[in-house]
Amino acid sequence: MDTSSASTSTSTSTSNAVNLNSNHPCDIFINHRGTDTKKTFASHLYRRFLLYGYQVFLDQKELQEGDYFDSQIKAAIKSASVHVAIFSPRYAESHWCLDELLLMLETGATIIPIFYNVKPSDLRWTVCQKGLYAEALHKHEQKQRYDSATLEQWRNALSHVAGISGFELEACNGDEGELLEKVVERVLKRVKRLELNVAKYPTGLDEKVRDFENTVLLQQQQHSRKPHIVGIVGLGGVGKTTLAKELFNRKKSSYRSSCFLFHVRDNAKKGFLNSLQSKLLKSLTGLDKEIDSIDEGIEILKKHLSSSQVLVILDDVDNVNQLDAFLPIQTVVSSESFILITSRDKAVLRSSGVEEKSIYKLNGLEAHHSQQLFCSHAFSQPYPLPGFESIVDEFIKACDDLPLSLKVVGALLYGKDDQSEWQNQLESLQQTLPSDILGSLKISYDTLNEVEKQIFLDVACFFIGENRDVALRLWNGSGRKGSLGFQNLHNKCLLELDWRNNIHMHDHLRDMGRDIANDPNLKLPRRIFGSAQNIDDLLQQSYNEQVTTSVRGIMVPPTTKLRPGHPPYGFDSFNALPLDSVCFVSKMSQVSTRLLVNTRHRFLGVSLLDVEDGDLERILRRVQSPNVIWIRWYKCPFSSLPSWIPMQNLTYLEVGGSLLQTLWQGQSQAPLQLRELRIYAPLSNIPKSIGQLKHLEQIFIFSEQVNLKILPEEFCLLRSLKALKLGFCSKLKSLPDSFGDLTNLEHLDLSQAENLERLPNSFGNLVRLKYLDLSRCSNLTISSETLGNIRTLEHLSLFWCEKIEVLPPQVAHQRSLAELRLMATNIKELPVALGDLSNLEVLEVGSPDLHSLPPSLGKLKNLKTLYICGCRKLKYLPDSLELLTELTNLYVWSCPITELAFKRVEVQRETSVETVEVQRETSVDSSFKAIMPRLQRFFAFKRVEVQRETSVLDSSLKEFNMLRLQHLSVLGTEISKISFGEGVCPNLQSLNFSNCKKLKKIEGLSGLPKLKKLWMAECSDLEELPGVELCRLLEKTYFSGSQKLRFKEGNPYFSRE
Repeated sequence: MDTSSASTSTSTSTSNAVNLNSNHPCDIFINHRGTDTKKTFASHLYRRFLLYGYQVFLDQKELQEGDYFDSQIKAAIKSASVHVAIFSPRYAESHWCLDELLLMLETGATIIPIFYNVKPSDLRWTVCQKGLYAEALHKHEQKQRYDSATLEQWRNALSHVAGISGFELEACNGDEGELLEKVVERVLKRVKRLELNVAKYPTGLDEKVRDFENTVLLQQQQHSRKPHIVGIVGLGGVGKTTLAKELFNRKKSSYRSSCFLFHVRDNAKKGFLNSLQSKLLKSLTGLDKEIDSIDEGIEILKKHLSSSQVLVILDDVDNVNQLDAFLPIQTVVSSESFILITSRDKAVLRSSGVEEKSIYKLNGLEAHHSQQLFCSHAFSQPYPLPGFESIVDEFIKACDDLPLSLKVVGALLYGKDDQSEWQNQLESLQQTLPSDILGSLKISYDTLNEVEKQIFLDVACFFIGENRDVALRLWNGSGRKGSLGFQNLHNKCLLELDWRNNIHMHDHLRDMGRDIANDPNLKLPRRIFGSAQNIDDLLQQSYNEQVTTSVRGIMVPPTTKLRPGHPPYGFDSFNALPLDSVCFVSKMSQVSTRLLVNTRHRFLGVSLLDVEDGDLERILRRVQSPNVIWIRWYKCPFSSLPSWIPMQNLTYLEVGGSLLQTLWQGQSQAPLQLRELRIYAPLSNIPKSIGQLKHLEQIFIFSEQVNLKILPEEFCLLRSLKALKLGFCSKLKSLPDSFGDLTNLEHLDLSQAENLERLPNSFGNLVRLKYLDLSRCSNLTISSETLGNIRTLEHLSLFWCEKIEVLPPQVAHQRSLAELRLMATNIKELPVALGDLSNLEVLEVGSPDLHSLPPSLGKLKNLKTLYICGCRKLKYLPDSLELLTELTNLYVWSCPITELAFKRVEVQRETSVETVEVQRETSVDSSFKAIMPRLQRFFAFKRVEVQRETSVLDSSLKEFNMLRLQHLSVLGTEISKISFGEGVCPNLQSLNFSNCKKLKKIEGLSGLPKLKKLWMAECSDLEELPGVELCRLLEKTYFSGSQKLRFKEGNPYFSRE
């Protein structure tokens, strides 16, 4: 590089431009002729890149004729990711500039040419003697210092660079400032920026990035005038920052400038938000300016970021005020900008205007990724050492897929090859969490207010697996703002809800909560766990120490657990049920003086009891608790509730017992404040006094055999009743004539009422009814007037109503109907008006006398699931089926389908393929061969299930569009061999060939790169699975009954279950 000796004001030596003796490589190399641009354009460009924090090489010394090519210059050129070549009038006079250009081209790195008072044509035409560069090269030739080969290399290099898209000063009307901005913008997009260190073992990160992009980024508006603002929320330690760093590294090259602000929460606590604003300003603009206040910082950021295309990550935000310091930039930056926020609290993001669809909930790792991450830290390899497989599984279970736990615990075990040490560590982990994990989790707990903390502790101790609405009624009945507090816990990712609205909590959070609840030093109402003996121990301690112990609840877990949400079906085995008796009170209640004297116990404020049946009476008789509001007691050994149970303030009553025949004796015992009643007993009588329960909203009566034959007429006085479930009331013959007076009823379940023959004439007055389940009412008949004025149904099930032959015409008027289940009926014809059910999503049809489906079926634009089963006279599906563009599940069972024409819309087939490119799940059996070759032309299936079909794969499946296929089940067929060609099923994740007794061999498994689950049960002739060892993602297998199957010795992927 030929330059003048003058230095710039910001740099006086080469080392100021780039320190090549350090470990930092050069980012940008500026190739220029010093006499033309050293003090002007090159210097200004150099300063600008320095402000952005890049390592820039701009040589400051004059290289004279005969000087050696500086080793620092060579190193800078080879390490730079972007070369800026400034072609000025005297550029070609310097052989140093030309030699640098040759070396730049050799590296293959990006070259950005700048034509400074020259044109690209000056570089392109250098053979003739006209033009600045041609004359300069001719002078080199005359000096005879350089051979013809070198001159030819220079000419070729100049000609090549002339063809690269660059920038001309002339195109900017001679405005060097405009030229400078354009060059800086291009360079910032091309330069390789220093990447953030993401993780030592980035296990499962690619999948998380892909899921984030599919669930959040694809939903962003494509032509929004606002920048993209998205969020990542999740539990502490789940990997939010790790994912954010990976996204930052992958995306930053697409933006002119970028900034990752770590630890926003911690900086806010220290009062350093203005310092973060300064860092953001410098990273995005290069402007190094001290900011004195947050308000000043907001205005400065808005001023200097106008129309900028930026990438900003705000990590670990827990308060709206923190976002207020940065998010105002969204009003001025380019709409192509991207702002990502990580937080433990979704409410913070929503309060700052981040849309729900733009918030990504990050969960723990998949099982196989958990194993890989744990083993990487424990063994420095992604799988267990021989003999450690079982105990590794125990640790992974204890860590519950939380990346932080897997990392910390795995590292604790590194280098320990004695399994007894592992066992000791496992027992310690199950009792006490390591401080690193506990500290991370407790951050979220410490942000809760007192009500939220109490709800959190209740969930951790008593409500995991419980229905949310049940818990909310307790908290609301206790005077706490249960709904708001619960929602805040959910937003902070401290608890979860499953599809049944049951509450779940991460095991580590549960353990932390129980430790807090049982810490006597925290002066919280105690929540006690253990055996029944622990209750006596607590009471005895209270007596011995002459203190009154405040207790929120006591739980004595039984040996056998009841699955959450599943009430008992039989009552002979009640001793095995878990939640034996639960009692809540709304206020602290003192133990009476008499009881204290007689029992020597001091017991204050018991709010919850989950103990054995005998303990319920023992505690309630010893503790004065007039404010009991919630009782659950599955082991009631009486025929009715005993008088010693305080009922006057009850809002929730759940009781069961094989001897329970009625609820209470006498009008005086009726719980007048009751809102919810759940009975798991062979009840034979409902007292007439139930009509006095004006607040009762829900009744559930459920048992294998309920002996109720009638409901009292007073039952219809329950005007607040919203939900009524009378499951298995097989002896129920009729409903009261005034049943229609229950005008607030929204949910009615009469399933299994086998002796119910008709519905009362007033039934049509249930104008708020949304859910109606009449399944297995095998003797029920309904008339055309049965539904009367009902227009609000969302779910209707007539499954196994064998005497129903005509569908009431009012069904077609239920415009909100989403699910219609007509399996196992004797309906002969479906009404044409069925197509008017515009909100219908699930349709199940099954009748031996049904011979056709109406053409109006194609009008069901929102239909997602269609079951057609046992329609023995149904020979074809309507051609309008192709119009169901939202259909994702199609099941055709036991129907002699022989024709699938699609004649009317055949010409639109190509367009249709584009509009229905969603999940297609098909499960068929005997009709498979007839209809599938036609269906596959229109649907890109993701799930296919074949049952009891002979040789179907040879004749049909090979013709399928299988590129999207993820799940394939071929069950009970006579197929003997199956082969997967390379690339035929690139997305297949699960494969099930169970009960294919003639199957001997499966070929091509190595061509299934995403296979995770493999079932080959009862394949008695199956001998080998060649290539299966190459299925690296395989995590679950099942080979029971496949006795001839043999694996290669040492295969780490399989075990016969």
